[in-house]
Amino acid sequence: MDVVVGGSDRIQGRHARRRLGALAVDRGRDVAAAAADADDDVVLALPPARRLAAAERAGRALHELPRRQHRRVVGQR
Repeated sequence: MDVVVGGSDRIQGRHARRRLGALAVDRGRDVAAAAADADDDVVLALPPARRLAAAERAGRALHELPRRQHRRVVGQR
C-alpha cells in the first residue's frame, strides 16, 4: 500500500510513517498531486478542510475514520 502523509504536525507524520510505512509529504509538496500518484490507499493527516480539498483535487472519495485516527482516501481511478 502506498501511503502519503501530509500536514504540519511532524509528530503525527512520524507516527504514521513508522506505523504505516508511509511516504512522507512535506509542507512544501503538493499533497493532492502526491495522492494522485499513489497506487492504492492514501492516508492524509491534514486539517479537515484541507484534507477534503486535497481528496477532491486528487479525484478520490474521502472515507472518514473515527476521530483521532488517520483519514483514509481510497483511490477511484
